[in-house]
Amino acid sequence: MENMYSAAVCERLEKALENEETVQKLANASSKEELGEYLHEMNIDLADDDLSAIAEQLDTYKNNDELTEEQMNSVSGGFTLVSILAGAALIGSAALVGYVTTKVGCWIVDKKYGGK
Repeated sequence: MENMYSAAVCERLEKALENEETVQKLANASSKEELGEYLHEMNIDLADDDLSAIAEQLDTYKNNDELTEEQMNSVSGGFTLVSILAGAALIGSAALVGYVTTKVGCWIVDKKYGGK
């Protein structure tokens, strides 16, 4: 069985999140179960705790009218998951959760506030 945080999984996830349709599906997921189903369709299976963290953070982007300073910093930066894993040696769920949340969060903010 492939490690859920392997470089191959991270590359697959990074490539999937380059597709706006995929990001939109993830952004519009109404539950962590639905989020998990979409990721599973991409052959990406995450731990329940990670799905919960992603769903909770994305709900914050969707349901708050104002962004926190942390959220603004998160969505304004540009990076790749592979560069995070290589540069900071962060293998595992924290990097993956942060990456998904930031990529999908950027999309939500762009749509909500009329960004690019």
